Amino acid sequence: MLKSNLPSITIHELLLLHSILSFFFKNLGGVAHLHLAAILSYFISTLTQTQMKKLAVLLLLVVLASCQQAPKSQVFTSGPDVDNIQKTIDAYVAGDWAAFKAAYADTATSTHNKNKMDMDSLMRFHQNSRNAYEKVEIETIAKEMVRYEDGSQWTHFWGVWKGTIKGSGQVVEVPMHIAGHVVQGKITEDYLFYDPTPIVEALTPPPAMTPNK
Repeated sequence: MLKSNLPSITIHELLLLHSILSFFFKNLGGVAHLHLAAILSYFISTLTQTQMKKLAVLLLLVVLASCQQAPKSQVFTSGPDVDNIQKTIDAYVAGDWAAFKAAYADTATSTHNKNKMDMDSLMRFHQNSRNAYEKVEIETIAKEMVRYEDGSQWTHFWGVWKGTIKGSGQVVEVPMHIAGHVVQGKITEDYLFYDPTPIVEALTPPPAMTPNK
């Protein structure tokens, strides 16, 4: 009688092999992955020991390759970059322009809606516009730092800007969103989005009354 060169494989081992293969092929959907796993399980059970060793090495390489996933975005709601967001906001509210400017790189740009400014223009804009208000406040809604797939880092801030106009005491509230590109702890560019209409309307003097003839 001829002796078989096939390795002995128990029913439990075959079922375990089928379960493992089913897991790797589950993305096929439906029951297709179960049929494919069953076929491959039977095929593997007929291999010689040498062939099974080679196949085991191949499967190991496939498993390791599948574990090398593409980098995913990471969101942080705490940490140094998130703290710097609040420090920059606090410096603006306090009118501490030295601390505010220190948060930015020397060559940074700031775009307010569609108005792009360099650092000198940004500082003049903030200092001049502050003269119209008794005080300025910013209510924090949310802040975060996001590290994207390409490795870039952006901070995001959502809040409500509040300005009390000199003389009238009228309080203007404007929702806002700031997105800042951070490189080595410095903002290299940021984008401020808000609706300026409430500010323009509040600062525009009413039309002069004409006397009745």
